[in-house]
Amino acid sequence: NTARGKLVDEKALYHALSTHAISGAGVDVLKKEPFDANDPIFSLSNIVIAPHIGAATIEATDRASLHSAIGIDEVLSGKKP
Repeated sequence: NTARGKLVDEKALYHALSTHAISGAGVDVLKKEPFDANDPIFSLSNIVIAPHIGAATIEATDRASLHSAIGIDEVLSGKKP
């Protein structure tokens, strides 16, 4: 899950991971942020949890920079961005 924490049923995910119904998971967000370090999901070895940085890629940063530059150029040219 790299979208919104509310999209994943974390209790179901924990159960699926702890019973090995699924072999692993990778998430970028959890329902509660900042993360609760005492959440039992952190005790599992078959999950990777990133600190909500999934969108922080070179490509996403380049795209955001390009769209910002285009918007600035449009404003300076008298257009609506």
